[in-house]
Amino acid sequence: MIPYDDLISTGTTIGKASKAVLDFGGRLLAICATHGVCCGKVNEVFDKLDCPILLADTIVPYRLSPTNRAKVELIDTTKMTADAILRIHRGTGSISELLETPRFRRCNSWITVQ
Repeated sequence: MIPYDDLISTGTTIGKASKAVLDFGGRLLAICATHGVCCGKVNEVFDKLDCPILLADTIVPYRLSPTNRAKVELIDTTKMTADAILRIHRGTGSISELLETPRFRRCNSWITVQ
C-alpha cells in the first residue's frame, strides 16, 4: 500500500495509517505527501518506516535526521507548475490533459512490486 497525505507535519496521521497497514499484514511500498512540513516528532515516526518517503518539493524537509533524509525523494514540481500556468495563460489545454502526458505517466511507474 502507498498511504498518501496532503501534508505531513508531525507524522501522526501517516504514522497511524502505516501502523494499521502493517498490523493487518499489509506491505508499505512508500509514503507520499504533497507538503512535507516535517516538524515535532516526525523523526520518531519516520524511524519506524522501512520504505521510501516521496514528498513534493513545496517545502524542504530540513528538520529530518540524516537517516530519515536518506529515505526521502523530493519530487520536482517546477516544470509541472510552469506548464500548468502556461496552458492556463495561453488557453492551449487543460490541466487534466497535462497530467496525461508521457512525462507524468512515468512518475507513477517508479514502484516495482516484487
